[in-house]
Amino acid sequence: MLPFGRTDLERLFPESIWKKAEHLVAGGAVLEAEVERDGKSVSGRIRGERRTPFLTRVRIANGRGGRVRISSTCTCLVYTECEHAAATLLGILDRSAAADPEEANVAIDPEIEAWIGAVNGAVRTAPTAEQVDGADVVLYLLEPTLRSWRDS
Repeated sequence: MLPFGRTDLERLFPESIWKKAEHLVAGGAVLEAEVERDGKSVSGRIRGERRTPFLTRVRIANGRGGRVRISSTCTCLVYTECEHAAATLLGILDRSAAADPEEANVAIDPEIEAWIGAVNGAVRTAPTAEQVDGADVVLYLLEPTLRSWRDS
């Protein structure tokens, strides 16, 4: 889950920059947009008017009141908080909002589904802390693996 949404981005960038970023995304100028391993940085390559694409890097942080703060750099003449940085973030949002066809058709193996059902049933009938009286209790915590943006 990304720590920002479209409304956050619209608030962070001036309208003129935002409109240019939307135009870049709609025109397919976002060649690459990746969330870095730290989850707090996004990098991208945006096609512009020159022969080589612009390279952007955006750092994302939480500000006061839960608002999103960003700082960015780009190889364009503007250098910071430009339409290329906005397009990179918008490209990430668009890609995360699109359903992954590979994940949409995933079926859980019947054995795993039966095990999950057994664990859920055991949790519902589990004794309380007073009833356990020093006995060992095993707790399973299942978390989905995070897919690397490089895998997609």
